[in-house]
Amino acid sequence: MQEEILLRTEDVSATVLGLAVGEEVPWHHHTEITDHIVCLEGSIEVSVRSPEETAVLNPGQRHTVVNGRVHRVVNVGSGAAEYLIVQGIGKYDRIMGDA
Repeated sequence: MQEEILLRTEDVSATVLGLAVGEEVPWHHHTEITDHIVCLEGSIEVSVRSPEETAVLNPGQRHTVVNGRVHRVVNVGSGAAEYLIVQGIGKYDRIMGDA
């Protein structure tokens, strides 16, 4: 996974993440922050739990995952994928697991 931090404060961050074919950010959730995900290149799948939902994003499309919701991001395309993730407002954490 490639990561380029564009902005990071105590309660907001903006990062560009790159994923190889089939690579994923595993199941996790955040206690305070909301993820605003914008696909920049390739094709990514954002899956969430409770209830189960899946969104496939292509360049220019976005999806929001509210705090407390378990989710993951997977490169489902045939080439590299890149997305912008804006996270906030609140203290950053990443609690791993799919439950």
